[in-house]
Amino acid sequence: MVGLYWLVFGFLVYRQQSNFGTFGFDIGIHDQGIWLLSRGLTPFDTVRGLDYFGHHVNVISLVFVPFYWLGAGPHFLIVVHTLAVAAGAVPLWLLARDRLHNAWAALVPSAAYLLYPAVNWVTWWGYHPDSLSITPLLFAYWLAVRGKWRWFAFAVFVALMCKEDMALSVLMLGLVVAWWLKPADRRDENASLSRRRRRVIGMATALVGLGWYVLCTKVIIPWRDGGRPPFYDSFFFSLGRTIPGAIYNAVRHPSRVWHLAQLPDRRTYYLQMFAPLAFLPILALPIFLIGGPQFGVDITAQAVQGATIKSQYASLVLVGAFLATVEALAFIARHWRRAVPAALVVLTASSLAGAVAWGLSPISTQFETGVWLAHNSLSSELHTAVQLVPAGAGVSVTYYMTPHFTHRQYVYEFPNPWESVNYGIGGDQGDPATVQWLVLDRSTLGAPEQTLLAQLTGPGGGFHIVYNVDGIVVAHRVAK
Repeated sequence: MVGLYWLVFGFLVYRQQSNFGTFGFDIGIHDQGIWLLSRGLTPFDTVRGLDYFGHHVNVISLVFVPFYWLGAGPHFLIVVHTLAVAAGAVPLWLLARDRLHNAWAALVPSAAYLLYPAVNWVTWWGYHPDSLSITPLLFAYWLAVRGKWRWFAFAVFVALMCKEDMALSVLMLGLVVAWWLKPADRRDENASLSRRRRRVIGMATALVGLGWYVLCTKVIIPWRDGGRPPFYDSFFFSLGRTIPGAIYNAVRHPSRVWHLAQLPDRRTYYLQMFAPLAFLPILALPIFLIGGPQFGVDITAQAVQGATIKSQYASLVLVGAFLATVEALAFIARHWRRAVPAALVVLTASSLAGAVAWGLSPISTQFETGVWLAHNSLSSELHTAVQLVPAGAGVSVTYYMTPHFTHRQYVYEFPNPWESVNYGIGGDQGDPATVQWLVLDRSTLGAPEQTLLAQLTGPGGGFHIVYNVDGIVVAHRVAK
């Protein structure tokens, strides 16, 4: 099943990149960041206007640097990312096999995972370190169940290296291990590892998670961004201007959280997140807490659209949801053994229904809606435009062209760097002098951007149009 998912979705996302169906946010950000690291350059990511490690602490990206020495790029990231996401079905199968004592029954949660709409969507985005954490976190939980603590520590380490957000899930994982985890064979617990020792390991894991989060957000990110706090500190308008402040106000004013949690898009989010799992996670809510921090962010953040299955922000939530689903099946097996086949049938039916209604696989109603770019009518013009720009030249481009220009030191998403849009922190602005070429799709430009383009390519604007076909414009800076 993992192999089939990798082949189908790997092909679809690979084709998406080839057809100019991916975006600067976020595969372009990561591709440029890794390329800069591979060339020994300061990893200031001009797509985002932040140092690569000041954007997020994605240490895992260093693993890909040697491949970039050999010419890797966005297509490589897509192939690796798709396999990494698909591999999450393996630890789920191992956990379900141990909990249900039936290897065939354990295939149901794994199949549900691969059919799961949110898993399809995090794959669709091409590459996100958030999604790379799914499989190591799932493995970490199973390894804790089996008492394989050295491998557990390694899995936790890999998860932490993906992004600073993972630290909060690791913190909750540690608490779950300390207080709610049931060993694979409870009869052997005293012989292999005392409950007290397990609690010590769990609390130590929680402290490591908390410590890494504090180190990333209070030391590493401010260091890389000139002393400024993380850019996402201001995502919670009605709760506070910092994450600690938001947490404090959420506890002090729960009505504010309740108001946000009741918004219409949140209700859709709850339905699409839990209906494909037949709402089974309700039976194992303590285990769902592993995804709880991100779930809380998703339903309270207002500066980004987190409350949706269609973004990378669903990655950690689905980890908690699937672990809770398997533990819910285990709960049913312990108390109503005869009900397990019925529960598996309901889970299978719910997963298939969710995949058809909200997924992105070939069985989904969404498959032919244009979400997958099977053909781009401007493909020839776009490839010509890319080839006109010399390697290494600074560019400002339309957002969907960005991943095709990120192997260079200066690449901006128009109207950057002339106007600051989704760039840096607090109105930071790039240097227009670093741009030698413009590559734009006129159809994507609003009136202000059209005006800016006319100014730049008009008399005295400094750029000369060298290609203009079907709305695809390439302009070169004129030497003074």
